[in-house]
Amino acid sequence: MKTTNVILFAAALGLGTACAAEIGGDDDFDTTAPIDQADLEARVLDAFDLLYGPRPEAQENVGAIGHGRIEIDSEGDYANGRECDMYFIGTNLPNADQYAIWNLGVGGIGDTSDYPSDSRPNMYAILAPAPADRVHHVDGFDQFDHYHVSDRSSFERGQDYNGSWDVYFVFPGPNFDAASYVTATSVEAMQQQVADGILGTPLLTTEAGFDPLVLNAPIICWRH
Repeated sequence: MKTTNVILFAAALGLGTACAAEIGGDDDFDTTAPIDQADLEARVLDAFDLLYGPRPEAQENVGAIGHGRIEIDSEGDYANGRECDMYFIGTNLPNADQYAIWNLGVGGIGDTSDYPSDSRPNMYAILAPAPADRVHHVDGFDQFDHYHVSDRSSFERGQDYNGSWDVYFVFPGPNFDAASYVTATSVEAMQQQVADGILGTPLLTTEAGFDPLVLNAPIICWRH
């Protein structure tokens, strides 16, 4: 988990509920330019409002922590061949959601009553090698190192905003070789590796021995 920035949470509550058209799609951005910190914060906060709406109870919780500041942590993701980042908001708060060994931030676990559902895109946690900045690692739990591939990002031109994902686990297959493995950067590439026996068939979290998981986290693709 990487803490990318710390922001005043009051700013989040001051934002009105934004619409996806106002936030824009990933194609609006120069993906070769350095990431602008203010732009990053604005888009993540807009995504927070879209997903949750104003949360006064979170403001009360954060008031006693860091003088009204909240941490936004990020992890790498791939979507349609693009390098993206997903954001977990409020990982320093006492009411942050914990899923097994992972801190998913405030409201990071969604309603799982209909898990899995065709109404949500999927995210795949692949337990295989990836570039260091793409690996989701928790100290002391190397066996759970993984990277993420999702059906789409939160902001796709011509599509509504999305911030919720059905999560699947993908383990190495019978033909897996860590030394020669090439990271899949799209669902299609992952599916080809499954067909080739390099990766196993994607498993629902419940099939892998975990609780059901619908992940609430905005995914932003900043670069190709």
